[in-house]
Amino acid sequence: MILRYLIILLFLPLPFLSSAQLTISADYKDTPLSQAIGELQSEYSLVFSYTDDLIQDKVISASFQELELEEGLDLIFEQAGIEIEIINEQYIVLRTKTILPIQLCGTITGENGQKLPFASVLSLRTLTGTQTNDEGAFRWEAKINLQDTIAISYVGYLPKKLTAARLLNCPQIQLKLQSFSFSEVLVKEYITSGIEQGESFDHVKLKPSKISVVPGLTEADVLQMVQILPGVQSIDESATGLHIRGGTPDQNLILWDGVPIYNSGHFFGMISAFNPYIVESAEIYRGSFGAEYGGRVSSVIDIHSIETIPDKPTVHSGINFTHADFSAVVPFWNQKAAFMVSGRRAYTDIIESPTYKRLSQRIFQKSKIGEAQGADQEEEDFDYTLQFNFTDLNAKWLWQPDEKNKIAVSAFGIHDNLSFSVDNFDTELQTRDDVNLDNLGGSAQWERNWRPNFSSKALMSYTTVRNRLAFYFDEQGAGGSDWGSTQLNEIDDLSFKLTNQWEYKEGLQFDFGYQWSDLNVKRQWIFEEEDSGEEEITEHASIHSGFLTMTSKVHDKLLLKTGLRANLAREYERPYFEPRLSLTYFPDQNWQLKASAGQFYQFISQVIELNDLGLNQELWVLSSLDDNIPIAKNSQFAGGFLFNRGTFQLELEGFYKILSGLTSFSPVFINNFQQDNESEGTGTAWGIDLLLKKRWRSYETWLSYSYGRVFYTFDIYNDDSPFPAPHDRPHSLTSVHQLKHKRWDFAMSWKLASGRAYTAADGFFIEEDDAFPEYAYNRANENRLPLYHRLDASVLYNLAFKSNGLEGKIGISALNLYNRRNILSREYFVFFDEEVQSFTLEALDRPMLRFTPNLVLRLSW
Repeated sequence: MILRYLIILLFLPLPFLSSAQLTISADYKDTPLSQAIGELQSEYSLVFSYTDDLIQDKVISASFQELELEEGLDLIFEQAGIEIEIINEQYIVLRTKTILPIQLCGTITGENGQKLPFASVLSLRTLTGTQTNDEGAFRWEAKINLQDTIAISYVGYLPKKLTAARLLNCPQIQLKLQSFSFSEVLVKEYITSGIEQGESFDHVKLKPSKISVVPGLTEADVLQMVQILPGVQSIDESATGLHIRGGTPDQNLILWDGVPIYNSGHFFGMISAFNPYIVESAEIYRGSFGAEYGGRVSSVIDIHSIETIPDKPTVHSGINFTHADFSAVVPFWNQKAAFMVSGRRAYTDIIESPTYKRLSQRIFQKSKIGEAQGADQEEEDFDYTLQFNFTDLNAKWLWQPDEKNKIAVSAFGIHDNLSFSVDNFDTELQTRDDVNLDNLGGSAQWERNWRPNFSSKALMSYTTVRNRLAFYFDEQGAGGSDWGSTQLNEIDDLSFKLTNQWEYKEGLQFDFGYQWSDLNVKRQWIFEEEDSGEEEITEHASIHSGFLTMTSKVHDKLLLKTGLRANLAREYERPYFEPRLSLTYFPDQNWQLKASAGQFYQFISQVIELNDLGLNQELWVLSSLDDNIPIAKNSQFAGGFLFNRGTFQLELEGFYKILSGLTSFSPVFINNFQQDNESEGTGTAWGIDLLLKKRWRSYETWLSYSYGRVFYTFDIYNDDSPFPAPHDRPHSLTSVHQLKHKRWDFAMSWKLASGRAYTAADGFFIEEDDAFPEYAYNRANENRLPLYHRLDASVLYNLAFKSNGLEGKIGISALNLYNRRNILSREYFVFFDEEVQSFTLEALDRPMLRFTPNLVLRLSW
């Protein structure tokens, strides 16, 4: 110690003997201590002497202006358990704060005086503590300050906080029974920071602002993050193609501020349509969900943009290899209101980045666009132009005039535009394909707390969808003619929802309400030529739904939720009832046992529509008794457990689903069969999901494994016998690793899964007058593509700036780091072999994403 002082004094320059008093300012919120030290050194020319382990993994929060050096540094370092010694106004020595052990003791009881064994006693500053014995008593020799806050908690009771000084004389501490808030005394982190267990234990909550880095991505994209959860797979590696526990993507209810989203992705689903920097939270229901949700049979992804009014304005901006984004949130009216605006736009129509090229190869392969891109332009007598871009815009106004009322108005726009034109120089023909995908919507919401035990929420929402695919043919020569065709799919969805929450008494709560949804769906085909024609199918349904959920704490360790949703529409002749049930049992603070059952109906779904462009359009259709478009139904059961102790977590859950109302024109069947007629089918899905997680300080890892099977039965396939669904993938394993070191964030994941099921063709025949071959297929989906595996990684560096409030990060990511050639689908074609002068059957594989790098730069202030 003396030697360290002598070294500092040897390098002490005379100009610092000035008598002026140095003052400092700070504005830190959950800032790594290492970052704060670096900023202090840079801004005030301070020199700190310390060992690396002293500040490792410590974060601080402090905000003050123009305090004297010693007072300011005490505020910063005291909360980290570090004491300072100022040699002069430039050199500061940091050391562990010397704290002598103090004897703390007490007895923890319930309201009726019953002793509470194994109650938790925890110092919130040092995160050290103890537990009570069988008699509810504890004795603890603690190395903490007398002013430190101690949290006392027990399953089923409201936690209590008090200072350590109050535990010197062994007091009796009484805890009050807790109503519904079991999560208060449980570890809320589900997988990693930013992925938490929901308050009602039946869902997972994502908070992108708390997620520092995602393997293979440059941002915490909501729909990509969902794929980290056990039981969620994207068979085609897209952001939107989510198969959740055997369901299909159109069976997922996706909400944005209460508005149903029908176009949830950009670039044909490869990029999520939601700006993660304005998402406050997203609630993910993979299994049974409450009666307040309806209209889908597989899952719910309920996304909320900002819901709290910030203390000060914040601005975020960034750019990566596919798009740029900007968002701002500004509070006003003495922080009783706030306005948010955000936008993202792709610049792919200006610059073709490496990421865009890789995504294009994946999307446009085996299409007219892919063929043109792969052709040798010097040898071909044609030229083509391709323009593609996407935008999304969001705005929201929040107003909280008092403690009882809260009003929010939200609006969004999602746009994708593609134009592909080809000029043939020999024939003087020009063709053009246009694709326009638009989803606009908005919502207005009013929340009112009428009484301490009764509140209401009214929501009005509207969304309109217009998906247009057009083809134009222009013959430039003499006597030429212009013609074309247009395919439209339009949806108008107007909805009103009233939800009430009534805590009848302690331990018994009712949630009830009413929802009205007015759906108009149109499919239209327009032919522009000499014999112009038009075909239109318009469907309408006005669905009235009532729902009721009763949440009851049967006793201190059992939570019971029962619910019922009733749907009635004149178009569907009879009511459709959806009972729901879930049980959660807490043997102690480390264990959760859970079981659920429910029945669900869906009145709108997607079918596939083949087109000349090669990008098969997925059309939304409304169930219709007249047109034999079935109503989808799912009866499902699930059960399992969650064990969480300290930094270790284990979860196992199994599920079983009985499906009906399936259609053979579902998008999951594309490239698997030749569909000539529509058929209604049934199915079953079952499986287990396993999650293992462990954290060591700044390093954490988790492993998720899913075993699941999905079987369909259609009378037109496989002799009316069950066969694996096209998205059946029995085994799926994901291993994720995250490391934080100073300003660096590292993440890596490795995925291993079974190949997709497909139907092999073993022959063909060609009729005399038929230009197209007929294929002879094996039994439906009895074949499987090769094993799938991929390594993704990301590295981010958090930038530090001298300017107060300015933050930033720069990073690089890569999907499929070792460039594995995974197979998306296998198709069959007949080629004429010139050598043998005969037709030959060949299989053509469509690969998934190859090595796909990305780069990001972000600034916020």
